[in-house]
Amino acid sequence: MIIIYIVMQVIYLSIVFRKKNSKAKSILYKLGTPISENLSKDMLHKLISKAGRQHITKLYPKNKWEKTMYEYQTKRIGLLYLVISIFILLALVIGNDYMPKHSLDYVISRPTYGNGEKKYIGIYTIDSTSISGEIPLVIEEQLPEKVEAEKILVEYKGRLEHIFLGKNIDSEKITKNLVLPKRLEEQTDKPIYLKYKSLTPDYLTNEGEIRSNLMKEGEYYPVSIEVIITYGEGMLKDIYHFKLYKEIVGKKSIEELIKEGIHIESDKIHLPSKIALESGVIIWEAKEEGTHWSVVVLLGILSAMIMYIYMEKELSNKVKKRKEEILLDFPNMVSKLTLLIGAGMTLQSAWYKIIKEYQKKAGKKRPLYEEMIQVITDLGNGISESDALEAYGKRCR
Repeated sequence: MIIIYIVMQVIYLSIVFRKKNSKAKSILYKLGTPISENLSKDMLHKLISKAGRQHITKLYPKNKWEKTMYEYQTKRIGLLYLVISIFILLALVIGNDYMPKHSLDYVISRPTYGNGEKKYIGIYTIDSTSISGEIPLVIEEQLPEKVEAEKILVEYKGRLEHIFLGKNIDSEKITKNLVLPKRLEEQTDKPIYLKYKSLTPDYLTNEGEIRSNLMKEGEYYPVSIEVIITYGEGMLKDIYHFKLYKEIVGKKSIEELIKEGIHIESDKIHLPSKIALESGVIIWEAKEEGTHWSVVVLLGILSAMIMYIYMEKELSNKVKKRKEEILLDFPNMVSKLTLLIGAGMTLQSAWYKIIKEYQKKAGKKRPLYEEMIQVITDLGNGISESDALEAYGKRCR
């Protein structure tokens, strides 16, 4: 997958750098050009908010509005492309497919109480076959400790049925092997021992395995098992009742058979070394459960959208700065204009003189004076003096 993605990016970048926009200084403009060229002007304008369009009309001369809007939106598209592309690459690199693997024993120790569960992606390969796959493995932490020896056996008597159920949900419908741990150590300073005796051995073994070959599909079979619990000098005996049920199903998949073969004890989890349908030995590996690729891609899209919106905010900041510069220069410009008109010059002559003085300095461009130059351009284009000055006033607001 990552190779295909890199090839696609190389193709896109070759298109980018073959475009006749080599004079463009911004890499974002270059990256966004192939996409912008396939969008209509109306679509590009709609992608800019109303406030954004107003900012552009204030910052740039009228004859540059269309070009500026196109360049501005192309840069934003280029930014989206760049950020999302980087995050997709990260998703492919750090996703689950690229997490380091390590061999896995058939018996895995469960984390002690308080250390939390562990999650792996279990990778199975059946020896001498081409069969392989992945299943999620959740290694739950051991149960919490208890201290009062007298209470522990009574408490376990009531809780054992839940442990015996394993992957089954209801004692009235047992479809998977019972979980019958022989030793429980996490509850006390000494281990609790359990012994089992099936009272219906035709359908259920002493180990809790269902003899499904003797059962008919779709039928229930009542079974009982005697449990002897010992802790130190204490001992309890009880009988638990279940109903076995053989489901009406077709041939089970390899994954289903493997999942059924996983046996959970109080402090360990046993993975199957063989399954019924295959003679080969199962070889286990594991990799830590990594960040899913979709989370990284979603984070990339979110980041791109934030930066996309930020570019418009930056445009707003430019308008604000422009307004501050106009307010800063306005008193000085009015003072000069008043003095020149008071000295007998016409408004146009005084206007021209102020512009020439500004152009001679050849320093940093000041928006107020640049707008005065635009007035002269408008007059040259046949616009009346009153209309040109009115437009000047609106641009300087």
